[in-house]
Amino acid sequence: MKLSYNSPIILTLALVSAVVLAFDSFLFTGLVANFFTTPTAFTPYSPTDYFRFVSYVFGHANWAHLSGNFLLILLVGPSVEERYGSRRLLFMILATTVASAAAMFFFFHYHALGASGIAFMLIILNSFTGKTSDAGKVLVPITFLLVFSLYFGSELMSSLQTDNTSHFGHLAGGAFGALFGFFMRPERGGLRHIGGSTRTLTNK
Repeated sequence: MKLSYNSPIILTLALVSAVVLAFDSFLFTGLVANFFTTPTAFTPYSPTDYFRFVSYVFGHANWAHLSGNFLLILLVGPSVEERYGSRRLLFMILATTVASAAAMFFFFHYHALGASGIAFMLIILNSFTGKTSDAGKVLVPITFLLVFSLYFGSELMSSLQTDNTSHFGHLAGGAFGALFGFFMRPERGGLRHIGGSTRTLTNK
């Protein structure tokens, strides 16, 4: 029996997030609050503040929060990684993560955590099937229009309520997913572009 590490970026994101929450829950209480949330103040000479602009996607409030995000990410993420390649997916995740954190820092001034923005980026990105015709014209998939409309409408309505949820992070993730869907070209060979091949774990 062979276990295939078939989606390196998505699986690594899930595993690191689970390890961080396990450490916070059982060994180092306050780890997530201190190192895996977006900063509300910034010191240029503090490495921790720079780190938190990226690390917050690995932090989750509890196991329900984590499982809710990664049920979505593990469902749609591998197909996105296969289509665009691991390197391009990593770039898209980092760009969405840093840009969303910067916007929350400058405009909202609250601590945010979790990979929900990445989840919604992947959902929107997954709704793209083909972008150009033989004539070179841009095609807008109907699946994208439906998912985008339903998702953004739901998030805008939810943002009017006070529920301790960063709806801006969700909207930002969806917006980046749409942007990448139109302008990021799929990469041939996908997963083979990290380390030459996908890794396989053998259970004998």
